[in-house]
Amino acid sequence: MGRAAEAGGSRVFSEKISTRATKWPELEAVVKLAGEIRSSGAAVTLVVHEHKRLGRGIELAMLAEELKASAVGLEFLTGELPES
Repeated sequence: MGRAAEAGGSRVFSEKISTRATKWPELEAVVKLAGEIRSSGAAVTLVVHEHKRLGRGIELAMLAEELKASAVGLEFLTGELPES
């Protein structure tokens, strides 16, 4: 059983690029899918191993705000989203 299944995840997206990349295709795909599922009325929570896996600084804060605005939950298996 993988970590995603242990966390109750039903679909796993895995990025195979550096956190310094400017485009993250898998992250873009999961955010789009989460928004589509949420718009159908279902509750959606994006579960991530740790906040560093989503980016750093302003990009991470912007993503968290985008998810919040779409009523998509964000949960980390290790640590919390740092306060800015």
